[in-house]
Amino acid sequence: MEGGTQKHSFNLGERRLISMHKYYFTYAPDPKYPYPKYPYQDGYTVVEAPDVETARRCFRKFHPSKLGDIMLNCDHFYAEDSFEVIHPDGLIHGCGCRETITVTSEAIPVYNGETLTTIIENLTYSRTVIDDE
Repeated sequence: MEGGTQKHSFNLGERRLISMHKYYFTYAPDPKYPYPKYPYQDGYTVVEAPDVETARRCFRKFHPSKLGDIMLNCDHFYAEDSFEVIHPDGLIHGCGCRETITVTSEAIPVYNGETLTTIIENLTYSRTVIDDE
């Protein structure tokens, strides 16, 4: 960085993969929990996505809530740094990761005549079930 601005090495029309962050969607231990049935009891799902909104949208794609978009179909939701502080052992009630969902997307630089901006397109999803109890 020079002078507080970040240099971009993008060329117009060049596509780059976007860096991903981990988001954790945890599940309640009690099968009689008052909300709609969660995909799993205990444990968590890791979603790797470029940002929090994409992570939520991706989670909803695989685990829609009966209440629609007003609620996620999980007990709690954490960004990686918060999850590591709250659950340093990586376990929720003795259970670990149940599945991972990965979002792959590309950044494409676009010049509008004044500024170089980046748009995100080509979102693809993949899901790996680790423990389907």
